[in-house]
Amino acid sequence: MGEGLVPVVERGGPRLLALARKSFPELHPAEERLFRNLGIATFGEGLPDMGDASRTLRADRLAWALLDPSALKLLTPLGIAVCGVNIAGTLRLNQCRANLRLQLDLCRFEEDIHLEEAHLAFVGLRGSRCRSVRAARLQVQDNVSLGDRAVFAGEVQLSGAAIGGDLECEGGTFAGPHGKALNAVGMRVEGSVLLRKKSSFTGEVQLSHAVVGQNLYCSGSAFNNAKARRSTRMASRSEVALCWTITPRSPAKSASWGDQ
Repeated sequence: MGEGLVPVVERGGPRLLALARKSFPELHPAEERLFRNLGIATFGEGLPDMGDASRTLRADRLAWALLDPSALKLLTPLGIAVCGVNIAGTLRLNQCRANLRLQLDLCRFEEDIHLEEAHLAFVGLRGSRCRSVRAARLQVQDNVSLGDRAVFAGEVQLSGAAIGGDLECEGGTFAGPHGKALNAVGMRVEGSVLLRKKSSFTGEVQLSHAVVGQNLYCSGSAFNNAKARRSTRMASRSEVALCWTITPRSPAKSASWGDQ
């Protein structure tokens, strides 16, 4: 935490904790710590053990900080920045209008993540273990970061999403059990779509009608889709089975399948 934020946290932390205690009959120690620190807390350097109560946050408590107008006013521009916890329950941030950062790195999610039609400044799930991410029509000012060994056991849905920076999936594992790994139909990305650097996709990667402002990189990754009707190209010796129609913003931009 930067030195400039320390006075802000010291003033606002007790107020946010008091608000949380009014909204919920009881809080776990980890939740009290989170609110006392205005939504910014590192609980460990790696993934938590499953069932570790000292490193568990309940999803409804976490979502409350971004959905309750009074709580939202107390958060810093960093929004929610949490590392190394179990998140119990379904995280529901549908239609959230916080326009702040949501960074949940190295976390284990018990249930799905819902971000449909949410407005956020940044979304990060780097290194986390997730089920499905349902984020149709999500609007993000900066990047959506889903890489750095993050694992998604269900479909990541970004259809109709608008991303002001990059979509980063480098080094992530995407395993869609029902045939879809990444659904980004109609997505608009101002920056690049980064699916390279040993990312793994099992199931369809749907990018039809997507608009990409910079480049699409897929080199060095594995794309496996047993249900695909055809394979479109080869990318660094990996079989590719994509359903995609990219509309670049400029003729100079490109979709890259070679070594990058």
